[in-house]
Amino acid sequence: MSQENVQLFDLQVDHEGTQYLAQAAKWGRFLSIIGFVFVALLAIFSLFAGAVFSKTMTSLSGMRGSGTVELSSAFNWVISFFYLLIAALWLMPVLYIFRFSTKMQAALRSNDQHLLNDSFKNLKSSFRFMGIMTIIGLSFYALAIIIGLGALIVGGS
Repeated sequence: MSQENVQLFDLQVDHEGTQYLAQAAKWGRFLSIIGFVFVALLAIFSLFAGAVFSKTMTSLSGMRGSGTVELSSAFNWVISFFYLLIAALWLMPVLYIFRFSTKMQAALRSNDQHLLNDSFKNLKSSFRFMGIMTIIGLSFYALAIIIGLGALIVGGS
């Protein structure tokens, strides 16, 4: 028996649920458009991030009177790549939310079950992506705390 033929619940989207989904789609579309703008700005900033960081460090070291700090060109590229990576990572959930919103609006207009399911698939993908990124971020925090505590213990003795 296929998964499609098994129904645990006979759920239907009533008028109130349709209104909530329509509002969620409108807000999702708004947030995704703002997200695309910020991803684009971050990508543009990544092209100049290394140079900006290098100039800032040079001016800060000049204010302290300790001479200039020359950052290598490779380090500038690493900083630029880091910002470009962040932009690429943010692009995925923004794209999923945009797809959710546009497909949800189309599904509600045309009463199309396939578009509705596809919309929910994109919403699920957005949450899954953000969940995985949260787990990775929390893992880095936990590792930093463990390393910090280890350094504290070793340095204290």
